[in-house]
Amino acid sequence: MLCQHLMDITKQQTDSTPFRSKLNNMKLNPQMVQRLYTEIVEKLNQYDKNYYRDLESNIASLFIESDFSKMPNDDISFNFTLGMTLNKQFKEKKENEDVSQSQ
Repeated sequence: MLCQHLMDITKQQTDSTPFRSKLNNMKLNPQMVQRLYTEIVEKLNQYDKNYYRDLESNIASLFIESDFSKMPNDDISFNFTLGMTLNKQFKEKKENEDVSQSQ
C-alpha cells in the first residue's frame, strides 16, 4: 500500500513513476521487500507526504513478527502486488472516516 501511495504522489507531482523501476517486474524476495520498505518510507518523508504512519507502523510490526525467509518468492510478490491493489480501498476508507469524524 505504501508503495502505491508513493507512486501515486510521484505521478501527481512529476507525471511519472520512477520508483516502479525498483520493483523488479514484481518478482520480489524478502531482501528486496525490506529494501523497498525503507526506501518508500524515506521517499514519503522527503515528499512530506507520509500520511499513513499507522500503516507504516503495522508493516514494521509484521516485518518483526514474521519470518519471510520461509515464504516462497511468488507468495511475497503476490502479497506485495495485492497490497498495491488494495491501496485505493484503504484511501477511500480513510477519507470516509475523516468525513464522518468532522460531522
